[in-house]
Order: sequence, then C-alpha cells, then structure tokens
Amino acid sequence: MSMTQDTQTRAHTPGPWTSSLDVYAREDGASQIKGGNYKICVLPLFTAEYQPTADANVRLMCAAPDLLAALEALVSVWEGPRDRAALAFADAVNGARAAIDKARGRK
Repeated sequence: MSMTQDTQTRAHTPGPWTSSLDVYAREDGASQIKGGNYKICVLPLFTAEYQPTADANVRLMCAAPDLLAALEALVSVWEGPRDRAALAFADAVNGARAAIDKARGRK
C-alpha cells in the first residue's frame, strides 16, 4: 500500500473535537484542539490583530469531524434508495446546518 492509499483509508481521531479558545487556558497562551483524550494540535498565541482569524480557524478545525459526517450523510442519501430520500435528505441537511453553525461559532 502506498503512503497516499494508507492516509486515505486511515480513520481520523473521532469527534467531537474541542478547543481552548481562551488564550489563558494554557500557561503558554496556546490554544489546543483535542479529540477525546488525544491532542490533535496546539496553535501558538497570536497577536490581537490575528486572533479573530485564528479563532475562526480553530472553530473550523473542531467542526471537521461534523462536516465530514454531514457530507457523508448527504452523499449516502443521494446514492441510496429514493423511496425515503426526502425525509433522509431533510435529516442530512439538518446535520449539515449544525456542522456549519459549529464551524461558524454559532453552535
């Protein structure tokens, strides 16, 4: 198996992913993203000028598992049987909206 194939089939750290957007949450001022007990990444402290963008990036990263699940649900409905597609599609769209809200910080 090539490295590309291996990384495409390997599962990501399960969600939900959480963050410490409060720069005082860590002694060094960094924000970290965790999936359960696993540290996904640590982001450095940014200046006040760049902090809003950094916070938006953190929210987007934390929403990644939800966004993937929502997209997979939409594709599954699209490729599935049509007899229940409308109800399943509505549920999938609701999941997509929730993931978008999480990424935008609107929970």
